[in-house]
Amino acid sequence: MANVTGKSGKASSKGLYVITVIVFGLIVLISVITYVKSAKSTELKDLPNYTEIKGDYTAEGLKYKKQPHLGDPSTKVKVIEFADFKCPACKKWEETYMPQLQKDFIDTGKIELFFTNYAFIDRDSIHGSQRVRGDRGAE
Repeated sequence: MANVTGKSGKASSKGLYVITVIVFGLIVLISVITYVKSAKSTELKDLPNYTEIKGDYTAEGLKYKKQPHLGDPSTKVKVIEFADFKCPACKKWEETYMPQLQKDFIDTGKIELFFTNYAFIDRDSIHGSQRVRGDRGAE
């Protein structure tokens, strides 16, 4: 009698193999995601939670008075923007929110806004800030 399973037997074992590989891959993926999430939560547990600060907070020693600024120097509220000239998120914030902030708070004398360059992207950020200030640093 001839072998009846022939090609269909090979096809079903191939399908079983593919399903096994997919299930194994999903188990590995879920394990990695679980590990990464648990590692992140343990990294943060010893850090202070600054959202729990109640009452007045004064940033003593923060030298911002000589930074570029907009607004009335006599206003009581000082806002310091830390941004990078090469940061795409900083640029998007500037384009999206700055006109409204200026109209509602700076032009009305409610706040004085200071800008502090916080170069965190890479050497390009430092070079960009030097060009804005007119420095002749190493390129």
